[in-house]
Amino acid sequence: MELQSRIIAAATATALSTSELVATAKVLLPTINSPGCQDQLLDAVRKVAKTVQDLLDACKISGVEKPLLEDLNEAAAKVTAALHDLIGYVKQGPEVTQTAVPHAATMEVITESTRHLVQAPEPSEMIRQAKILAQATAELVKGLKSEAEGVTDKDLQRRLLAASKQLAEATTRLVEAAKLCAGSPQDPARRQAMRDAAVNIKDLALHSSLEEEKLSRLKKLESAAKRVASASSETVTAAKASGPSNSNQGAQGNLMEQCKIVIEQLGRLITSIKQTSTHPHDQVAVNQLIKNCEEVIYPAEDLVGAAKAALPTVQDQQAANRLRESTGNLSVAVGELRSNLNFMREVTTTTTTTVETALTVIHTVERDLDAFRTAALNGNLVPLPGSTSGPDPSSKLQNTAKELSEATVQLLNASSQGDGSFVADASYGVAQTLQELSSAARGVAASVPEDREAQIRMLDSARDVANRTANLVDSVRDAFGKQGDPAYHSHLVDAAREVAAALNRCLQCLPEKNKDYGNAIRVVEETSAKLIASVTITPPRSNQSVTEIQMQLQNAAAYLNEAAGDVVTSASSTSRETITGVAEHYSTAYKGFVESGMQVVSAESEPPRRQEIVRGLQDVSTASHRLLLLARQSHGQPHAPQMKNQLTAAARAVTESINGLLNYCASSLPSQKECDNAIRRIQQLRPLLDTCSAPVNSRSYYESLDSVLDSSRVLGDGMAGISNSARYGQNDEFIQAVRNTSAAVQALIENAAQAAYLIGISDPSSVEGKAGIIDHKEMTDAVNGIQEASRVMTSNKPPATQQQMLQAATVIAKYSHTLCSSCRTASSRSSNPVAKRQFVQSAKDIATSTANMVRGVKTLDSNFNEQNRQECATQINNLLRSINELSNYASSPEFAGSAGQLSHGGRKVQEPIIVSGKCIVDASSR
Repeated sequence: MELQSRIIAAATATALSTSELVATAKVLLPTINSPGCQDQLLDAVRKVAKTVQDLLDACKISGVEKPLLEDLNEAAAKVTAALHDLIGYVKQGPEVTQTAVPHAATMEVITESTRHLVQAPEPSEMIRQAKILAQATAELVKGLKSEAEGVTDKDLQRRLLAASKQLAEATTRLVEAAKLCAGSPQDPARRQAMRDAAVNIKDLALHSSLEEEKLSRLKKLESAAKRVASASSETVTAAKASGPSNSNQGAQGNLMEQCKIVIEQLGRLITSIKQTSTHPHDQVAVNQLIKNCEEVIYPAEDLVGAAKAALPTVQDQQAANRLRESTGNLSVAVGELRSNLNFMREVTTTTTTTVETALTVIHTVERDLDAFRTAALNGNLVPLPGSTSGPDPSSKLQNTAKELSEATVQLLNASSQGDGSFVADASYGVAQTLQELSSAARGVAASVPEDREAQIRMLDSARDVANRTANLVDSVRDAFGKQGDPAYHSHLVDAAREVAAALNRCLQCLPEKNKDYGNAIRVVEETSAKLIASVTITPPRSNQSVTEIQMQLQNAAAYLNEAAGDVVTSASSTSRETITGVAEHYSTAYKGFVESGMQVVSAESEPPRRQEIVRGLQDVSTASHRLLLLARQSHGQPHAPQMKNQLTAAARAVTESINGLLNYCASSLPSQKECDNAIRRIQQLRPLLDTCSAPVNSRSYYESLDSVLDSSRVLGDGMAGISNSARYGQNDEFIQAVRNTSAAVQALIENAAQAAYLIGISDPSSVEGKAGIIDHKEMTDAVNGIQEASRVMTSNKPPATQQQMLQAATVIAKYSHTLCSSCRTASSRSSNPVAKRQFVQSAKDIATSTANMVRGVKTLDSNFNEQNRQECATQINNLLRSINELSNYASSPEFAGSAGQLSHGGRKVQEPIIVSGKCIVDASSR
């Protein structure tokens, strides 16, 4: 009964779909030349074909008598023939040869027939499906030949004719296999031969239709991109017209800023459209169009958001209506572009093709750099029009070099995973970043026309980077599919290291006037190298007393701590003189601190203590190096909201490394050491109050207010504890009270700065910033926490106890979980497929390294010996390497939000909080 009901339902569905097809054909016949009408009719054809096949399947399952089943198969064949005739009629339309829809319908028949033939249990059904497949293939061959006659591109014509010939030959082989199978239906070899012939036809058909499908989707993408360009231009015009009548100049200023960004993107987009229109088979041009479409979507969406925010305060009703209408059109156009972009990716993202295209782009960059070098030798290398008003070429080169370094790491990860799509995206990402590096190198060289040698050095070093990058991408192509081979992996790692070394050499070629923090970084690197060499060398003893040497170290520490604060404060400065002065100040302070530290080393008689002091100096060098790198990076993007938080955290790391060294080598009382440490920590809070234009944390205003009140109570208790414990000589209680007071001041100032930002940004004339996809403050705190716990676990003098190891491991596990959660959140928020995979991979690497570290700690806990300690230290170093890679990658401007714009009124209402906060810092550190 159930089978009978199924047959009746299938027959009813067939009748309904046939009736629908007839009705659709009658309605659409007058406009059948329209691609949209053809789509609807062919959808109805597919529906009929599917219901007929479902009816056949239902009858076979129910065990219908063989004569009736043969009659049904014959009727189904007639229906299929009629459907093909209908498709052929549609193809007679004069414009249908311009679209790939009929081929798509034929391809669907070929795919379904092949599937049924391969799965058919009976030879008779295999032969029936072979007839349908042969007929559909003949239609495809006929269509390909007809298309070849109508194209003017000789290369495309040759490919179409070759494809039609291959399909015709494959069809002949299928017919021969079907005849042999009909003669011996029970022979497994002949049935398998027919299946192989059918699969071969399907593969050839898919390959032959791919080029046509790519062209069809490319045209649709170009049309969508043109609509976005047109709608964006209309919106920019409407935004300019609304300016005089907008009562909120902050919102209007933000709108015009977004307009500038979109206009810059539109120029590149229109150029790409022209390239693909004239060279539709140029894969480099197609990929460039895809890239520019991706890059214009988010600025256009931001423009829509800024326009909607500005609309309520536009007083001129006519201007407001124009802005509203153009914004709506732009929003719709962006949605269509995103949809067509996804369709285009489906037919272009193949590993081999994309990697080859990436290599083509890289070789083009190499030729461009050769041309730039020739122009420099002839004295003809000048800045490009408009380049002087854009970002500083030196900053652009530094930021692009960092992006290229991150892109190579992504490429290595993609290759190790064996993910073809990831490899394709990462390879092309490397090539695109190299293009930007080439442009930046040209800008730097053109900025120093009076120094021919500097120009040549810069361009030669950039050419070396391009050459090493080409070698890396070529190696990835060769290693694809062999990710389990250690030899290939080692070769890829070596190639990536060569790229990194070439990038360092390129940055060292920056002209002196563009180096900013470069000289200070070089001083730190050279001094750090000397520190490593000095571990095994006994320095000459100083003639000064130990007290004098330690006093010098204390003074040098205060000077260096102050210099670190100046680096943070100067981050938002655009004055080269200010930045150069701060860099020189830090360089001098750092060298003085290291020299004072080495004086302490010379006064020590025990080699283990000397080594531990040198290690403390190395920690200061590491923290200083990171601070200066971030400072140099912030010079290229001073208003990026995450930069100030990262700089503040880096400056604190310098302070903590100084405190750690002084705690070890100073001979003063523990209470005095703790007071000195607290003073340095509190003084490092001052930059937070200099410019409260970016969020410090994710708390709301009332949450910040509650935290300020709580911190005030803790501060009062801490001050009372300091007074009471000092009065009664309670040393341990005094130290704890100092720590509590320092922590309370830090929490109070941070939350006061957050409250000041929220108050200022809430002013009607201020413009709120946009949050990034990752919480940099949370990530920075987690990274610093892991690094601090790792120092405890790997310290040799004094070595960590078993209990300290377990406590530090617990801290690391907690912060690692935080980082993994941040990675998952960032992956879900990002729309960049490469970034999504990279964040997921970073989370996996951190989770794996943490698990290995925990296992090492457990082993050490059960058997506490030196060998297990070393093994545990190795696992900790692996974890630190993973989090450093994540930290560097996450600091990319791509993942940052946009900074808010405080109005004059907003800054005015901040002043009471800022002044009070500075008074607290001054009073607490006296």
